[in-house]
Amino acid sequence: MAIVTSALDTAADQTAAPKEVYFEIVTLDGAVYRKGHPTPHGMVTTTSGANIKTVVQSYSEVGDWIEIGLTDGYAIRFPETRIARFITHTV
Repeated sequence: MAIVTSALDTAADQTAAPKEVYFEIVTLDGAVYRKGHPTPHGMVTTTSGANIKTVVQSYSEVGDWIEIGLTDGYAIRFPETRIARFITHTV
C-alpha cells in the first residue's frame, strides 16, 4: 500500500501550531472514506441488523489491516490489500 503525502506534509516547520490531518481512503470496490464525511451509503449495519448513521473520524494501521474509526465508537476494519488509494495531507 502506498501512502501519498503532499510537500506541505513533509516540510519541517517546528514552530507552527499542530494542524489537522485530512485523509481519504478508497477501496477496490469504490467505497470512499473521507475524514469528517458520512460512511459510504451513509450508515453501517450492525450484527443485530440495526442501521446506524456514522461519520468517518480516524484511521489506524494494525498489522496488515486498516481500521477506520467512526462516530459512536464503531469501526470498520479490512485488509490493506483492499485499498486502491490512500491519501493524507495537512489542513
